[in-house]
This record gives sequence, C-alpha cells and structure tokens, in this order.
Amino acid sequence: MADPAAIVVPPGAISIPLGDKPYSTAVISVGRELCENLYKEVSSSASAKAPYFYVKIPGLRLLSPQGSTSPCRGILTASNFRTFVAAGTTFAELFEDGSSSAISTALRTSTGPVSMADNGVHLLLVDGTDGWILDYETGAFTRLDSSLDAQAGFPAGATHCRCIDTYFLANNPRTNQYGWSEPGDGLSWSGLNVGMKIGKPDNVIALEDCANMLWVVGMNSIEVHYDTGDYANQLWSRYQGAIIEVGCCARYSVARYANNVFWLGVDNRGTVGVFTNDGFAPKRISERGIEQIIQHDAYADCVAFTFAQNGHAFYVMQFPTADRTLVYDLTVGCWYNWTYLRAEDGTIHRWRGSFAAYNWSRNLLGDTDTDAVYWSDQAAYANDNPDGSGVNYIRVVKTSPVGFQAGAWIRYNWFQPMFQPGMGLPYDTAQGVGSDPVAMVAWSNDSGATWSNERRVSLGRQGEYQKRSRVTMCGTSRNRQWRITVTDPSPVILVGLLAGVTALER
Repeated sequence: MADPAAIVVPPGAISIPLGDKPYSTAVISVGRELCENLYKEVSSSASAKAPYFYVKIPGLRLLSPQGSTSPCRGILTASNFRTFVAAGTTFAELFEDGSSSAISTALRTSTGPVSMADNGVHLLLVDGTDGWILDYETGAFTRLDSSLDAQAGFPAGATHCRCIDTYFLANNPRTNQYGWSEPGDGLSWSGLNVGMKIGKPDNVIALEDCANMLWVVGMNSIEVHYDTGDYANQLWSRYQGAIIEVGCCARYSVARYANNVFWLGVDNRGTVGVFTNDGFAPKRISERGIEQIIQHDAYADCVAFTFAQNGHAFYVMQFPTADRTLVYDLTVGCWYNWTYLRAEDGTIHRWRGSFAAYNWSRNLLGDTDTDAVYWSDQAAYANDNPDGSGVNYIRVVKTSPVGFQAGAWIRYNWFQPMFQPGMGLPYDTAQGVGSDPVAMVAWSNDSGATWSNERRVSLGRQGEYQKRSRVTMCGTSRNRQWRITVTDPSPVILVGLLAGVTALER
C-alpha cells in the first residue's frame, strides 16, 4: 500500500498512505476513511516531498453579526455588484462594512430557501409562495400577482428563477411547465409565455442556467432549452437531443459552477448519487461511501451551493435533517466532511456556511442557524460565533486507509504524522491555546470499530521547524488504521505518515 510517489523513509520504517480518496467506501471491513475539515492539495512537482497533502479548511470570519435566529435563505451579488440577503421574512441589502438595510420585512414565508436572479434593471426573488421584484432605480419591492393581466404568466408558487438574455424564467410547480417575463422587465409576464418539458414530461422542480442555456430539471430527467430568438412563436425550446436520463431527488441540490451543473439525482433504476454533466450526458461523481452515507440519511431537504477558494472549487451539500455537510472538491475530485464544533457543549454539527456569493474580494456565506453573514478566510484558524462572542475551534480529523501487510503481524515501534512544523500561533495566550498546537493520535486494529486511547504530539511552536511529531510503543496488528485529530486554532498541513516497524513471526 504505497503512495504513487513514495516518501523517502529511513531503514526499518515504512511510509503509510494518507489516502487520496476519502469516502470511496463505507464498508467497515475495508476501512472507512474520514476526512473532516480538510481539503487535498496535489503536489505540482515530481520531486515534491509527497504527491499530495491535506490542508485545514478556511475559517469563517464574521462580517455581519446576527440580528435574529432566522437562518439565511439565500444570498446574491447582482450584476450591479450589490449584495442582497434573505433571512426569515426579511430581504435586505448587505454592505461592505457588514451593515445592512432592510428592503422588506414582509416576505409571506419565513423558512426554506429562496431563489434570486437579476437582469440589470430588476431583481426577482421567488420563495415557493410568491414572486417579488426589486426595481433598482426606484427601490420599489413589488409582489407579483398572476391575477393581473400584465402578470398573468407568472407561475405562482415558483421555487426557482433564472435570468437569460434579460428574460426572467421561473418554474411552475406541480406541472411540466415554466414561464418567462418580457425582456428586461420583471413586472411583465404574458400568459402566452409558457415553456414545456415534453421530452420526458415529468414535473419541473428546479431551473438552472449554464452556458446561457436553461436546464429544466425534473424528478426523472433533465432537459436543456435555449433561446430560439423566435419571439412570435416558441421563444424557448428544447435543444435537440439534450435529454439527461437522470432526474433530481432534492430540488435545492441543483447548483452550477462554471459550465457544470451539479445535483443529487436518481437514475431510472433507483440508484441515488451525485451527478454533474459531461456535455449533455450525466456523469456520476459520488463515491460509493458517499452514496451510502446519503442513502442512510434523510436527503430530500438537501440544499447545495458552490464557491471557490485558494484555487479549489467546492460543491457544498447541506443536509439539515441529518445535520451533515458533504463537500465535493471539483479541482481534485475528492469528497470531504465539513463540521462545526459547538463550543458550549463540545458537540459536532454540520458546517455553518449556507449559500454563497462573491463581492468585495471575499467569499460571502450565510449562516445555517441565524441571519449572520461570514466571509471565508484561509488565514482564520477558528470560526467566529455568529453573535460576535468569541470563536469556535475547527476540529480536523484524518484517518488513514487500513494497512494490511500481506496478513503479517507488525510491531509498530513508533508512529510519526508528518506536519509542516513550527506553525504555532499565540492565538489565545490566556488559555495556552495555539502557541504550541498538538495533535491527538489513536489507532485501530479492527478497521475503525474501536480505537486506542489518544496520544498527544506537538506540531511545533512558531519557529520550531525541525520538530518531529512522534509517538512510541504503538502495539502490534495485522490491520492497522491511524487517526489524527487537531483542534488547536493554528495552521494544519498534513504531509504524510511514517512508522517504524518490525515484522513478527506469528
């Protein structure tokens, strides 16, 4: 079990793989790998110390403190570089200094995601009950009324909206239809402006725009429609042959990054997985371990979004009922589990980032539990509390694959997780936290069913660049798996694993 490019090891030692595909299996006899609050970097040089390594995720810095316990329902940076946030019954504009100005506190729904789009003149918001138009010039925020002649074509109860070629488009729930506005005018919706999903006539549960085309998402299939330019006849029509035979089983799991759409889907044989597109063909990106986790949990309420940081693009799947966050790294093709360590009781919950936008050179993220807004920062090694009262530490966990040395008994004389040392920071000197960060090491001889007591090893104080993080007398095993845990608010870069071993005759 060697890495693709082996770490140079001293005599009597072995290099233990970190595992380059976490969650590729959830079968306990093979060994379930955990990767919590880390992401993988691939070495660009063949002469690098290791072919890949793991880095601690960015922390959440508080931009706008919570004003209520209403969770974020959506966030959008519009084409005019103004940022808008919905939380509870409030729709507001957010400013660079973290202040906000309420545009309306009268949304008739208070929970569930909203969908927003803009055409440079208007912003459209739909929430599954109403549609609202914000006029940028006048500041008026108007509820659309399909009983009015001018708005007869607006699909009441729309859950998703998009804007392509200045047309707003919104799905008509519980039907195979969607509607669109007049060009550049979100207040005008003709009753004749109706598109239909007819290749596979299942209900339209979501819409997405990709490469200036409209993805019409159903429960059993997806169609791709485009602007024909034929306003007198059928303006929006299905692209020839563009039918994807994998539907969506969680309407708010649909998200786009660049020219790829991502969704939690189910094929016509009932297999649940995570998909993206390869042109107009579905491409399954979920590992079997990820699929087993999803199928074990409640997944219909999954809410997903994408954002990019440090050269990586992430598809983030929030599962509110299951209290879990699964993240797919588009850049390296890896899956992770991101969590939130609650300081007051030490319990682990899903990550707090909810919906994403980009403005002021920052990734902006709403909060899963309040109306606070964060920005993600690689130089932040803890998460700010939403009310501004201190921080919560980020717990990093990585387990290795199970080491199976041809069934031989192995004595582990010592074990050394290889960190980038000497990166301690005086984060909280009163509590002695951060300045001398430590990792907790444990091992399992039964593929992760039970674990040893934890041992502490230092990652090195600031400037201790030659520090070795080593534990000794680690017992014997035929099937050894290692676990490394770090909670200190400090940088974490895990490069590799080494062990001094002796083969035993048993």
